[in-house]
Amino acid sequence: MKPEEYFKTVEIINKKRYDALRAFFNEKRTAQEVAKQYGYTQSSLYSLVRDFRKFLREDNKEDFFFKEIVFPVASS
Repeated sequence: MKPEEYFKTVEIINKKRYDALRAFFNEKRTAQEVAKQYGYTQSSLYSLVRDFRKFLREDNKEDFFFKEIVFPVASS
């Protein structure tokens, strides 16, 4: 598979979650609009919103959407 094909075909779940929450909070779009655009039910979108708010209240050190990957350093 070519890199271009990967980005055209693979739906990255965390990116979808990020975009949906961004549309809901920053763009002030309704839950109904956001759910429809991103393929969620309204109920599942509200669950995502609830989980995100809980995550922020808990002051986690990890990112909600992305996990940091540490690559090993090659020794010489």
